[in-house]
Amino acid sequence: MIGEILGHYEVLELLGAGGMGEVYRARDTRLHREVAIKVIPPRLLVDADHVARFEREARVLASLNHPHIAHIHGLEEHEGRRFLVLELVEGTDLARRLEQGPLSLGETLRAGRQVAEALDVAHRQGVVHRDLKPGNIALTTDGTVKVLDFGLAKAFDPGAEPGSPTLSHSPTLLGGATATNVILGTAAYMSPEQARGTAVDERADVWAFGCVLYECLTGQRAFSGDSVSDTLAAVLRDPLDWSRLPAATPPALLRLLRRCLERDPSLRLRSLADACLDLEDAATELSEGVSATAGEETGSRGSRSWIPWVVAGAVAVVAVAGWVRRSPAPAEERPILLEILPDSVEATLATPAIDAEGGRVAFGAGDRLWIRDLDDPTPRPVPGTEGASKPFLSPDGTRLGFYRDGRLWRQDLPDGRAVPLCEAPETIGPAGRISWGADDRIVFGSGDGPVYQVPAGGGLAEVLVPLDPQGDDDFHTPHVIPGGGVLFSPHLLGGGTHRIDVFRDGRRGTLWSHPLDIEVESPVLDPAGFVLFELHGSRATGVWALRVAGDLTPRGEPFLVEEDAGSPSVSEDGTLVYIRGGSGLHEVVRVGLDGSVEEPPLFRDSHVDDLMYSPSGHRVLYLVQEVQSQLWIWDLDRGVRTEVVQGKDLSNPFWISETRIGVVRGEREGIEAHDLERGGSPEELFRVSEGQRILRTPSAPQVTPDGSAIVFAARSEGGPEDIWILPLDGSPVRPLVQTPEREEQPRISPAGDLLAYTTEMAGQNRVVLTPFDGSSATSSRRWQVSTGDGTAPRWSPDGTRLYYESEDRLMEVEVGRENGVRLGTPREVFRLPDRHLEPVHGWDPMPDGSGFLMVRIGIGDARRRSLLVARNWAAVFAPR
Repeated sequence: MIGEILGHYEVLELLGAGGMGEVYRARDTRLHREVAIKVIPPRLLVDADHVARFEREARVLASLNHPHIAHIHGLEEHEGRRFLVLELVEGTDLARRLEQGPLSLGETLRAGRQVAEALDVAHRQGVVHRDLKPGNIALTTDGTVKVLDFGLAKAFDPGAEPGSPTLSHSPTLLGGATATNVILGTAAYMSPEQARGTAVDERADVWAFGCVLYECLTGQRAFSGDSVSDTLAAVLRDPLDWSRLPAATPPALLRLLRRCLERDPSLRLRSLADACLDLEDAATELSEGVSATAGEETGSRGSRSWIPWVVAGAVAVVAVAGWVRRSPAPAEERPILLEILPDSVEATLATPAIDAEGGRVAFGAGDRLWIRDLDDPTPRPVPGTEGASKPFLSPDGTRLGFYRDGRLWRQDLPDGRAVPLCEAPETIGPAGRISWGADDRIVFGSGDGPVYQVPAGGGLAEVLVPLDPQGDDDFHTPHVIPGGGVLFSPHLLGGGTHRIDVFRDGRRGTLWSHPLDIEVESPVLDPAGFVLFELHGSRATGVWALRVAGDLTPRGEPFLVEEDAGSPSVSEDGTLVYIRGGSGLHEVVRVGLDGSVEEPPLFRDSHVDDLMYSPSGHRVLYLVQEVQSQLWIWDLDRGVRTEVVQGKDLSNPFWISETRIGVVRGEREGIEAHDLERGGSPEELFRVSEGQRILRTPSAPQVTPDGSAIVFAARSEGGPEDIWILPLDGSPVRPLVQTPEREEQPRISPAGDLLAYTTEMAGQNRVVLTPFDGSSATSSRRWQVSTGDGTAPRWSPDGTRLYYESEDRLMEVEVGRENGVRLGTPREVFRLPDRHLEPVHGWDPMPDGSGFLMVRIGIGDARRRSLLVARNWAAVFAPR
């Protein structure tokens, strides 16, 4: 473009290039001045997202009018080319100045004051810079400081709560102009929360400001390493060397640095207006000869000793808003590439899988499956996969498999036609997984039964790992390993999923067990000698790894790979894929019949299960699964939570009356009652014992509307789960619904005339109804409620509607009783993942019929869901 005329701007020379444009020195022929112009490349004009970001940058820059911020003169268009007209800043930048050595204390205070003033003005106008560093601070020929490159900034709502999702990532500038869906930052100056990819607000700029001040004083970066990954690790865990500071550093300046460089954002300096005051105090102390003892070493109170993730690559020079002639940044300072997904699908991101060769990732998002080739930055939807889940890839990545409508399917990539592999013996639920082995054998489990196998060419599913009826409830998340073996998490009778088992050569053994019965799932094998897995239900939630020998014997203790992460998948070359976010705090929210979520949440906790309103509707009972199980009651009128029961292996709490609750205690294989008013020891209502024909701990108990009995599901002798009734007058337990099929999740209508439950038909769960008279049910008469997959029935308070879950939707059916039972057509109420709702953790219709009480995942801690790819992950994460 050199020599071209854009409107009345003559292009003189190229100054730099970035993902959203090229920047040139130009002459304004009308006003006879030199300016910088940033031109968006024509190939990006077809991308509405790039154009929107380009225009947003203009609006952001135009909103900032301050003598220490590079100005924008206008947004222009000429013959289809769009470009910004920017102030051309003559001089050098702070990065080049620091190559000559540190600044004096006086120079540092003057420059720091001007930068702080500029950023404070931006923050008060709702703009976060996000890439403050010496290379983006210009030192003009008259001594003025100019802050450059607000192209990385994101306008946010100044009234939003810090850390809320509205303050999360904005797309930023890239060296490779075709790459999308990435975050950019410079490793040495990234705040810990920015490095982790979590929500960013003005405190990220406060951290970077502290890093810049430190470098001005010492001539050395506050955090550095031999590689980008090592630098990030230093940012996240290394103590700062305060002994480098000049001996004459004023105490106010030392205090300011420490407040800016707190790793915990909640402890960090809140406002750079306060920094200006501290710098004034430091200037006074400097003039009076007051100095601090800088030799002491301190660490941030919020520091963490773990590395969140390894970067996927490096990119080139960043285009800036105002431009200074300067040489390219050294390699270690170049921005790093972090992988995320578009906002439109991040809420529903699920179950990633990478092929064995490490070149392709499949994942679920929205209502379909997506493919991401790791050498192509753009994910693409897979045609014909609407409604599919649980994706899995052939070892060479050329074929995609998935689960849909009770079947396993396979199709050739990129756009082959899906063909069925087999009928799934059970509905593959959240604890199920499918894995494609090198021997062209597909291994899968539903999370509600044994482990199956089927040839990749299709056929009948056969049991590979059978259940032990004396010890196993079901198996979770199987993963095929070389040699035909399988890793999986057994769900034990009377216990949880706290261990990893291995099945090889027809024999089964335990690879590793968590000593505190914390839930362990999704084990995968890295052939380099690691088993990665997901741990959750405690403060240790995240992706962990265990070093193993060739015979899978553990070597050492597990180590944390990433907190608040899950669903690991690893290739043979050590490329790790996993989901970060969405497994943190649980929020209990009210959800309207239209799917609208009422804010703020009722309450938050680490792990909420089994929500249930009390009979009066004024209190909520729920379970928290930590090292010890805890039953809590939330008083809706008073807004107070109270812990009422604590113990090992509690589950399935329920209300017996307004003052009495029941709970299933797995270790005793029975149901016990607790009096909320009198306290004292629990009353044992039922225990599995010989002669009862019940072999499994009860599940889903509910008191009949008249309070005379408890209905629950339990596995029967010689058969699957049946529905049983336990009279509270001391009479023996007896079967209520008992057929050759499996019956679970009983729910009695408010009037006590109908029993809804889940059963299995043609390989899928179905919700059905049968008459109920208060003491018995007629299993020969029943009506099918759900036309497709259906689980977890719930009655509306007036008994005229039956709600249930179907895949990722909440459904409803009208239930009429004139001239016999009359069922309406199933209707979708709303989609669940769109709102981060997880009904697997429990839900209950509101007593007034206006909506539902549900659990929302991953919003309370303001963490986005993102798909992360870590090449050679063990080089960074594994202890040396």
